[in-house]
Amino acid sequence: MKPGPRGPALPESGSADSASAAIRAEAVTSRDAKAASRALATHLGRTALVVLSIASPMYKPVRIRRALATACGE
Repeated sequence: MKPGPRGPALPESGSADSASAAIRAEAVTSRDAKAASRALATHLGRTALVVLSIASPMYKPVRIRRALATACGE
């Protein structure tokens, strides 16, 4: 991670983000509702975890992790 222009370090975007976007796009294009909803839940959950880690590094997002595991069947 490198420092952001206005504060804490931000995660690097790259191949993982591109792969995740490709999975979401493929699921939507193929009209696979289950795969699309799982991919979107994973994306939004990760986004929430990143935002929380930046906003409040000491906060432990137990409920978000639990909800993400439930939504994604993990």
